[in-house]
Amino acid sequence: MELTSEFRTLFILRKISGFIFLLVICCLLMNIGFVRNEWVIIVISLIILAISYIILKNDIRKIYKIKVVKNGILKIPIFNNKEELILFSDIKEVRLEKVEGMSSDAGEITLGYYESILILKTNEKILISPDTFENYKEIMKTIKLNRNDEYN
Repeated sequence: MELTSEFRTLFILRKISGFIFLLVICCLLMNIGFVRNEWVIIVISLIILAISYIILKNDIRKIYKIKVVKNGILKIPIFNNKEELILFSDIKEVRLEKVEGMSSDAGEITLGYYESILILKTNEKILISPDTFENYKEIMKTIKLNRNDEYN
């Protein structure tokens, strides 16, 4: 059984919203700098924009799709499509970790959720989270079924 991951819309929006916010702020600052002819404001806004671009670029490089295939898991970064096949036999352990929810003085806002961490024999860790993938449960069921088939 094969299955391809689906990103949650809010996950993608959350990743780019900070950069868009900083872009708008920098554009406003640059506009003020040009109107007042103050180059310090322009330079500062360009530096902020460059730093936020570098941070976003590094953050986006870590985003990947997952495709569960018969003999393993394809890990596909969203921007370079350089597929990496992880064989089920290379998975040492599947760890389930709880992400704590949020609470306030009025009580719990969210209960939190569980995410799966695939620990490979090379000690590399691959995070599969319901915060990232819309079809998290199906992905984990498919991985479990395919891993069990390999050992039977």
